[in-house]
Amino acid sequence: MAKVNFMDIVDYIFNNKEMYENVSDKDKIDNFFIINRKFGIKYPMVAQFLNRKETDKASALDFWFMYFRDVYSPPGWYWSKSPGNKTKKPKLSKSDKELVMKYCDIDDESNLDFLYEHYKEDIEYELKKAKRF
Repeated sequence: MAKVNFMDIVDYIFNNKEMYENVSDKDKIDNFFIINRKFGIKYPMVAQFLNRKETDKASALDFWFMYFRDVYSPPGWYWSKSPGNKTKKPKLSKSDKELVMKYCDIDDESNLDFLYEHYKEDIEYELKKAKRF
């Protein structure tokens, strides 16, 4: 069988389960780290336990395959970028940015972005004041 990448192996774990038996131990070892890291999003303690120097990485990947034997599509959390339920930070609209920059005499948008990231409450307070005028 040709060399497989981690996305192929994930496909075999969740969708094409019959293909998993054709994955070589070398491919399992080569792709273990990234797959274990992704499974660590939902199962951090298990992933941390398996991510030891002395762990047989091919067998550890076999463990994950057996663990998900009754799951037939990748769970939604698998493709998320990071653990937890992080929400996107609200940003200022272009018109609000322009208003705050003019009101507070800020000449560079990157400076405003920095201030908003670190002093969000202060910038929002100044925006309220600027909107009142």
